[in-house]
Amino acid sequence: MGNQAGQANTTGYSNVLIGNQSGYSNTSGSSNIMIGDLAGRSNQTGYNNIIMGQAAGYTGTQLKYNVFIGDSTGFEQNNVNASKNVFIGYTAGKKNQSYNNVFIGNQSGYNNINGQNNIAIGDKAGYQNLASQNIFIGASAGENNTDGYFNIMIGRWTGKKNTTGTQQILIGGGAGGSLTTGGENVIIGTNAGASNVTGTGNVYVGTSAGWSNTGSKNIFIGYKMGYGTFQTVSNALVIGTDVSGSSPLLYGEFDNQKLKINGSLGVLADPNSSYGVYIDKSSTAGSGYGLYAAAGYRGVYGYVNSSGTGYRYGLYGYAAGGEYNRGLYCYAPTTSGNYAGYFNGNVFVTGAITESSDKRLKENIAPLQGSLAKLLKINGVTYTWKNKKDIKIKVSDGKLDEEVESKYNFSEGKQVGVIAQEVEKYFPELVVEDENGYKSVNYVKLVPVLIEAVKEQQKIINGQDEKIEDMQKQLNEIEKLLKKSLKRNR
Repeated sequence: MGNQAGQANTTGYSNVLIGNQSGYSNTSGSSNIMIGDLAGRSNQTGYNNIIMGQAAGYTGTQLKYNVFIGDSTGFEQNNVNASKNVFIGYTAGKKNQSYNNVFIGNQSGYNNINGQNNIAIGDKAGYQNLASQNIFIGASAGENNTDGYFNIMIGRWTGKKNTTGTQQILIGGGAGGSLTTGGENVIIGTNAGASNVTGTGNVYVGTSAGWSNTGSKNIFIGYKMGYGTFQTVSNALVIGTDVSGSSPLLYGEFDNQKLKINGSLGVLADPNSSYGVYIDKSSTAGSGYGLYAAAGYRGVYGYVNSSGTGYRYGLYGYAAGGEYNRGLYCYAPTTSGNYAGYFNGNVFVTGAITESSDKRLKENIAPLQGSLAKLLKINGVTYTWKNKKDIKIKVSDGKLDEEVESKYNFSEGKQVGVIAQEVEKYFPELVVEDENGYKSVNYVKLVPVLIEAVKEQQKIINGQDEKIEDMQKQLNEIEKLLKKSLKRNR
């Protein structure tokens, strides 16, 4: 409908063309909706487009899977690979030559040419953008971005001056509003990080947080924390509010490994201004410790030695009233006999226990071989642990002594498991020997072995299935031959 609408159409079908010269050049393009003066005028073979607005999608000849709504949206798009775009608003995505972009708002994504997978919503959002994988939401959000990629900018004028800064998250009106080339910043809050131009790796959270800071690799958290203060610092942790001023509640220096608390800290009690750190364990009898820190022996040492009812905590972890109760062990080297966490008894967790297994952290990766055959030689058994008095441990002279009570606090009752010595024969890397000569098994690491064993067994089963199928076919043939033979002999 309209003057010369679909003028050149030959084999195109299921098109809706409304407006002066809309779809004028279309020949075989199908399933298009083009509404408006000159809408999709040059399209010839493109299909599945929705184009509405004066001169929207004007130039493209092979447009496909695009939605252009608004005057001159996608006007210059003519690249054969430019598809699956959504442009809504006056001249949105006007110069686009790429794909998978969403531009909504007047002049949003206006100059985008090769950028792909971008989302720009708002007046002039992503106006100058030429890069990919950006999200700009808000009037003029990311307006001047050219080569910056993997950015998320949400809010009016957020990241407006950014040109080449990459991998940033800016949320809030005017957040990171002065950034040009700075990258990898996380800025959340109205006018947060407003003065920073080239800083990188900053985290500003809170209204006007880090407003005056121009450095890099900082963390500012709190309302107006860093407004007029800490202008040039880098590698700093600053937590507080405008009430704190130049003395925030927390101040740290990442490069110097320093942390300062501008106030009193209370543990299990209200803070006491007489102490930097106040820990109230006065209910603990004798020489118990609420918190003990010492260099050269234990970084943090918690000790409880009191009887009675109620909870006892060594290091905010449960510890019973015995002499050697341990709430928590921490760091230790990974060589044999050392443990970052040593729990002499059962362990209960409310969350998951995971183990680092990222391929990027590994080398010399090789598949397990012969897992099934090896597992068949390892027995699953039931057992009970020996009484403590029957277990030998080393004494100071390095010899095993039967008279010294064991440190092994085993579970009572029947247990299920394997024998370490059997496992060691076939999987020595899963067995560890402690200082007393007793062996333990890494049960978790048996899982990959079980996986491969199951796969090997399944391969055998599949092979047997194939053989059975072949044999069945042979039997069927023999049966046919016998039937034929019987018929001839009648």
